[in-house]
Amino acid sequence: MSATSSVHPANAVVARCGLPNAAATPIRIGGPAGNTLTGAVVGTGATAAVFVHETGRQGLCGFWPYAAWLGGQGVRSVLLDLCGHGDSRCDLGSEFAGDIPTQVAVAVAWARAHGARRVTLVGASMGGTAVTVTAQRVHADAVVDLSGPVEFLGMDTAKALPRLRMPTLVVAAANDPDTDAGRLRELVAAAPARHKRFLPVASGHGWETLAAGPFPGDGFSAVAGVVRDWVLGRYGTA
Repeated sequence: MSATSSVHPANAVVARCGLPNAAATPIRIGGPAGNTLTGAVVGTGATAAVFVHETGRQGLCGFWPYAAWLGGQGVRSVLLDLCGHGDSRCDLGSEFAGDIPTQVAVAVAWARAHGARRVTLVGASMGGTAVTVTAQRVHADAVVDLSGPVEFLGMDTAKALPRLRMPTLVVAAANDPDTDAGRLRELVAAAPARHKRFLPVASGHGWETLAAGPFPGDGFSAVAGVVRDWVLGRYGTA
C-alpha cells in the first residue's frame, strides 16, 4: 500500500458533487498493483473521519454535504470512492478490486500518513457493513454503521460486531427492508465495547438518516449530531 496523493483544483469536488460550496481537496490514494482510489478531503486537524459510501453512482458525493458540515466543527473528513466508483482506477478483475475492507484500510493508512491521530470509520449501507468488518483490522478509534446489511458481498457483521472493542454506533430503521435492525441491535448488545449504542430511527436508509428532510436545504437530523459527537470522541453515557 502507498500513501501518495495528488492534488487537483479545489473546486473540483463542488463541480462533481454540487452544493455546499465548501473548500475541498481531491486526492488519489495508491493501492497495490497500480490500483488507485479517488477521494476528497474537507476540513483540517488531527481528528479524522473516513467515509465509505453506499452502492450506486454517487460514490463519495453522498456524504459530501455532511462532511462539509463537519469541516466547520473540527473534523477532517476523508471521503472515499471504492473501486468502480468516481474516478478510481482499479483492475476490476484484481483481488484488490473485490476486497472492499482492504480498500477501506488503504484509506485509513492514507489518513494516518497525512496527520490523522484519531480515525473514526463511518459507512452507509454497503459502507456500513464495510467499516464494521474493517474497524478491528485498522485499529479504528471508533466506528459508525448507518444501516449496513448484516451480510453483503462476503462481508459479515455478525462475525465482526461481537468482537469490536472500540466505541461502536449502529443506526437503523425497523422498517428498512435493506437491513435487519433487530439483528443489529442484538449484535451491538453482544459487542465488548465499553461505549456502544444501537440508535433506532423511524425511517431512512444509510446517509438518508443524517438529513433532516429530503431537500439539500433541510439541514441535518439529530442522528447527524450523534455521529458528529462519536467522531469527536464524545460518547456521553451510551
